[in-house]
Amino acid sequence: MWVPDIYPEGSILVCKSVVLEEKTLGGIVFKDPVVRKAKQKLYSKRYYEKNRKSIIKKAKTYKDRARQEWVAYKSKQRCSYCRKKHPAIIDFHHVIKREKRSVNYLAVKQSNVQEAIKEAEEKCIPLCANCHRILHWDATREEMRRRRKKWK
Repeated sequence: MWVPDIYPEGSILVCKSVVLEEKTLGGIVFKDPVVRKAKQKLYSKRYYEKNRKSIIKKAKTYKDRARQEWVAYKSKQRCSYCRKKHPAIIDFHHVIKREKRSVNYLAVKQSNVQEAIKEAEEKCIPLCANCHRILHWDATREEMRRRRKKWK
């Protein structure tokens, strides 16, 4: 059962309290999952409102640490062709194409550096940006030549 309440600073209808309907069966208490989910959503919203600054600070700290870890990993890598070494130019070329995931996306956007490192070591070779683009350019040209030969 929903008990609505209007906050004084706005006219937003918010559920202030939720009464869970409990059913007992052999001593086990079951709660309605829809109501439980709504109650959890309300609790999470209130918690975030109270602790907004600290939550944002923790998230920023965590992302910064993950970014630093990723840059440290990339700075240890060298281009497999020209042997240049700098974290700003290192890309990862997927040699194994199955279940391909972007290692930069994993590391930076999802802050999952360990998974990104594992993916890079298992399926990729480090290349500088220039060598990576040249490799793809050559592969594309070779594919186009093969297709042209099929057509003739």
